[in-house]
Amino acid sequence: MKTKLYERVLEEKGNGCLDLILLVYVNFYWSELEIIDLCAKWIPKRTNLEEKFYLVHHAADEVQHSKLFQEGVEYLGLNWDELDFEKYRLKDIEGRFGKLEDSDDELEILVGLNLYAEGVLAMEELIQLERNASEYFPSFRRIIREEGTHLGFGKHVLRRYMKDSENKKIAQSHCDWYGSHLQKYLWKDISSYVDQGIDYGFLDKDYREKTVERFDIVMSSVGLSV
Repeated sequence: MKTKLYERVLEEKGNGCLDLILLVYVNFYWSELEIIDLCAKWIPKRTNLEEKFYLVHHAADEVQHSKLFQEGVEYLGLNWDELDFEKYRLKDIEGRFGKLEDSDDELEILVGLNLYAEGVLAMEELIQLERNASEYFPSFRRIIREEGTHLGFGKHVLRRYMKDSENKKIAQSHCDWYGSHLQKYLWKDISSYVDQGIDYGFLDKDYREKTVERFDIVMSSVGLSV
Protein backbone atom coordinates (compact mmCIF):
# COMPACT_ATOMS: atom_id res chain seq x y z
CA MET A 1 0.00 0.00 0.00
CA LYS A 2 1.30 3.44 -0.95
CA THR A 3 2.46 5.54 1.99
CA LYS A 4 0.34 8.64 2.49
CA LEU A 5 2.12 11.97 2.70
CA TYR A 6 1.12 12.61 6.31
CA GLU A 7 2.55 9.20 7.27
CA ARG A 8 5.84 10.12 5.63
CA VAL A 9 5.88 13.44 7.50
CA LEU A 10 5.33 11.61 10.77
CA GLU A 11 8.07 9.10 10.00
CA GLU A 12 10.66 11.61 8.79
CA LYS A 13 9.88 14.73 10.86
CA GLY A 14 7.50 13.75 13.66
CA ASN A 15 4.17 14.87 15.10
CA GLY A 16 5.30 18.44 15.63
CA CYS A 17 5.90 18.99 11.93
CA LEU A 18 2.53 17.54 10.93
CA ASP A 19 0.80 19.70 13.52
CA LEU A 20 2.54 22.78 12.12
CA ILE A 21 1.43 21.97 8.57
CA LEU A 22 -2.15 21.51 9.76
CA LEU A 23 -1.97 24.74 11.76
CA VAL A 24 -1.05 26.59 8.56
CA TYR A 25 -3.92 25.11 6.57
CA VAL A 26 -6.55 25.53 9.28
CA ASN A 27 -5.71 29.15 10.05
CA PHE A 28 -5.49 30.17 6.41
CA TYR A 29 -8.88 28.51 5.84
CA TRP A 30 -10.58 30.41 8.65
CA SER A 31 -8.94 33.66 7.61
CA GLU A 32 -10.53 33.23 4.18
CA LEU A 33 -13.97 32.86 5.73
CA GLU A 34 -13.41 36.05 7.73
CA ILE A 35 -12.35 37.89 4.58
CA ILE A 36 -15.40 36.67 2.65
CA ASP A 37 -17.61 38.11 5.41
CA LEU A 38 -15.74 41.42 5.26
CA CYS A 39 -16.18 41.61 1.49
CA ALA A 40 -19.89 40.89 1.88
CA LYS A 41 -20.21 43.73 4.38
CA TRP A 42 -18.53 46.30 2.14
CA ILE A 43 -19.82 45.33 -1.33
CA PRO A 44 -23.16 47.18 -0.88
CA LYS A 45 -21.40 50.20 0.67
CA ARG A 46 -19.16 50.93 -2.30
CA THR A 47 -20.70 53.29 -4.84
CA ASN A 48 -17.87 53.19 -7.36
CA LEU A 49 -18.91 50.33 -9.63
CA GLU A 50 -15.36 49.32 -10.56
CA GLU A 51 -14.38 49.16 -6.90
CA LYS A 52 -17.54 47.21 -6.07
CA PHE A 53 -16.48 44.64 -8.66
CA TYR A 54 -13.06 44.44 -6.97
CA LEU A 55 -14.75 43.19 -3.81
CA VAL A 56 -16.90 40.68 -5.68
CA HIS A 57 -13.75 39.36 -7.37
CA HIS A 58 -11.93 39.34 -4.04
CA ALA A 59 -14.65 37.32 -2.30
CA ALA A 60 -14.84 34.83 -5.18
CA ASP A 61 -11.08 34.25 -4.98
CA GLU A 62 -11.29 33.62 -1.25
CA VAL A 63 -14.01 31.01 -1.77
CA GLN A 64 -11.62 29.15 -4.06
CA HIS A 65 -8.72 29.59 -1.66
CA SER A 66 -10.71 28.12 1.22
CA LYS A 67 -11.35 25.05 -0.94
CA LEU A 68 -7.66 24.82 -1.80
CA PHE A 69 -6.72 24.85 1.88
CA GLN A 70 -9.19 22.04 2.54
CA GLU A 71 -7.79 20.13 -0.43
CA GLY A 72 -4.29 20.62 0.95
CA VAL A 73 -5.24 18.62 4.02
CA GLU A 74 -6.81 15.94 1.83
CA TYR A 75 -3.61 15.93 -0.24
CA LEU A 76 -1.73 14.93 2.90
CA GLY A 77 -4.02 11.92 3.13
CA LEU A 78 -6.18 13.22 6.00
CA ASN A 79 -9.91 13.90 6.23
CA TRP A 80 -10.65 17.61 6.66
CA ASP A 81 -13.91 16.98 8.54
CA GLU A 82 -12.14 14.80 11.09
CA LEU A 83 -9.64 17.47 12.17
CA ASP A 84 -9.77 18.93 15.67
CA PHE A 85 -9.99 22.53 14.46
CA GLU A 86 -9.80 24.09 17.91
CA LYS A 87 -6.45 22.41 18.43
CA TYR A 88 -4.98 24.32 15.51
CA ARG A 89 -6.76 27.67 15.43
CA LEU A 90 -4.74 30.67 16.60
CA LYS A 91 -6.79 32.98 18.79
CA ASP A 92 -5.05 36.10 17.49
CA ILE A 93 -6.49 35.41 14.05
CA GLU A 94 -9.97 35.80 15.50
CA GLY A 95 -9.10 38.97 17.40
CA ARG A 96 -7.39 40.70 14.52
CA PHE A 97 -10.21 40.05 12.10
CA GLY A 98 -12.75 40.86 14.82
CA LYS A 99 -11.32 44.38 14.91
CA LEU A 100 -11.90 44.71 11.18
CA GLU A 101 -15.38 43.23 11.39
CA ASP A 102 -16.38 45.83 13.98
CA SER A 103 -14.94 48.73 12.00
CA ASP A 104 -17.09 51.08 9.93
CA ASP A 105 -14.02 52.85 8.57
CA GLU A 106 -13.18 51.70 5.06
CA LEU A 107 -9.70 53.16 5.38
CA GLU A 108 -9.02 50.71 8.19
CA ILE A 109 -10.32 47.84 6.05
CA LEU A 110 -8.01 48.81 3.19
CA VAL A 111 -4.96 49.20 5.45
CA GLY A 112 -5.74 46.33 7.80
CA LEU A 113 -7.05 43.77 5.32
CA ASN A 114 -5.73 44.40 1.80
CA LEU A 115 -2.35 45.80 2.77
CA TYR A 116 -1.54 44.26 6.16
CA ALA A 117 -3.33 40.92 6.44
CA GLU A 118 -2.98 39.94 2.80
CA GLY A 119 -0.17 42.05 1.39
CA VAL A 120 2.20 41.57 4.32
CA LEU A 121 1.37 38.71 6.69
CA ALA A 122 -0.19 36.24 4.27
CA MET A 123 2.09 37.15 1.39
CA GLU A 124 5.39 36.66 3.23
CA GLU A 125 4.24 33.40 4.78
CA LEU A 126 2.85 32.03 1.51
CA ILE A 127 5.98 32.95 -0.43
CA GLN A 128 8.35 31.32 2.04
CA LEU A 129 6.25 28.18 2.47
CA GLU A 130 5.90 27.79 -1.30
CA ARG A 131 9.64 28.23 -1.81
CA ASN A 132 10.84 26.12 1.11
CA ALA A 133 8.14 23.45 1.49
CA SER A 134 6.14 23.26 -1.73
CA GLU A 135 5.85 19.49 -1.31
CA TYR A 136 3.37 20.11 1.50
CA PHE A 137 1.78 23.28 0.08
CA PRO A 138 1.30 22.61 -3.67
CA SER A 139 -1.42 25.23 -4.28
CA PHE A 140 0.38 28.18 -2.73
CA ARG A 141 1.88 29.52 -5.96
CA ARG A 142 -1.58 30.16 -7.38
CA ILE A 143 -2.78 31.72 -4.12
CA ILE A 144 0.24 34.05 -3.99
CA ARG A 145 -0.62 35.41 -7.43
CA GLU A 146 -4.23 36.09 -6.48
CA GLU A 147 -3.35 37.63 -3.12
CA GLY A 148 -1.14 40.02 -5.05
CA THR A 149 -4.22 41.07 -7.01
CA HIS A 150 -6.11 41.77 -3.77
CA LEU A 151 -3.22 43.90 -2.57
CA GLY A 152 -3.36 45.81 -5.86
CA PHE A 153 -7.09 46.40 -5.39
CA GLY A 154 -6.49 47.84 -1.94
CA LYS A 155 -3.71 50.12 -3.08
CA HIS A 156 -5.80 51.48 -5.95
CA VAL A 157 -8.79 52.36 -3.74
CA LEU A 158 -6.66 53.69 -0.87
CA ARG A 159 -4.72 56.02 -3.13
CA ARG A 160 -8.00 57.58 -4.28
CA TYR A 161 -9.07 58.18 -0.69
CA MET A 162 -5.70 59.55 0.33
CA LYS A 163 -5.93 62.47 -2.08
CA ASP A 164 -7.81 64.04 0.83
CA SER A 165 -5.40 65.16 3.57
CA GLU A 166 -7.73 64.19 6.41
CA ASN A 167 -8.13 60.68 5.03
CA LYS A 168 -4.37 60.39 4.77
CA LYS A 169 -4.04 61.22 8.47
CA ILE A 170 -6.61 58.56 9.34
CA ALA A 171 -4.93 55.97 7.14
CA GLN A 172 -1.60 56.83 8.78
CA SER A 173 -3.07 56.20 12.23
CA HIS A 174 -4.20 52.75 11.09
CA CYS A 175 -0.76 52.07 9.62
CA ASP A 176 0.80 52.98 12.96
CA TRP A 177 -1.53 50.61 14.82
CA TYR A 178 -0.76 47.69 12.54
CA GLY A 179 2.93 48.44 12.69
CA SER A 180 2.78 48.07 16.46
CA HIS A 181 0.68 44.94 16.12
CA LEU A 182 3.25 43.40 13.81
CA GLN A 183 6.00 43.59 16.42
CA LYS A 184 3.88 41.91 19.09
CA TYR A 185 2.51 39.38 16.62
CA LEU A 186 5.87 38.16 15.32
CA TRP A 187 7.95 38.34 18.49
CA LYS A 188 5.31 37.25 21.00
CA ASP A 189 1.92 35.96 19.78
CA ILE A 190 3.14 33.46 17.18
CA SER A 191 6.82 33.42 18.12
CA SER A 192 6.90 29.74 19.04
CA TYR A 193 5.30 28.76 15.72
CA VAL A 194 7.72 30.92 13.78
CA ASP A 195 10.60 29.22 15.57
CA GLN A 196 9.17 25.81 14.70
CA GLY A 197 8.78 26.82 11.06
CA ILE A 198 12.41 27.92 10.98
CA ASP A 199 13.57 24.70 12.68
CA TYR A 200 11.75 22.55 10.10
CA GLY A 201 13.14 24.63 7.24
CA PHE A 202 9.72 25.94 6.20
CA LEU A 203 10.59 29.55 7.01
CA ASP A 204 13.79 31.53 6.53
CA LYS A 205 15.87 32.25 9.61
CA ASP A 206 15.13 35.96 9.20
CA TYR A 207 11.41 35.44 8.61
CA ARG A 208 10.43 38.11 11.13
CA GLU A 209 12.79 40.71 9.68
CA LYS A 210 11.62 39.98 6.12
CA THR A 211 8.01 40.37 7.19
CA VAL A 212 8.79 43.75 8.77
CA GLU A 213 10.63 44.75 5.60
CA ARG A 214 7.58 43.77 3.52
CA PHE A 215 5.40 45.89 5.82
CA ASP A 216 7.64 48.88 5.22
CA ILE A 217 7.62 48.38 1.45
CA VAL A 218 3.85 47.85 1.16
CA MET A 219 2.88 50.80 3.36
CA SER A 220 5.44 53.13 1.78
CA SER A 221 4.14 52.26 -1.68
CA VAL A 222 0.90 54.11 -0.96
CA GLY A 223 2.54 57.08 0.76
CA LEU A 224 2.21 55.96 4.38
CA SER A 225 5.11 56.63 6.74
CA VAL A 226 6.76 53.72 8.53
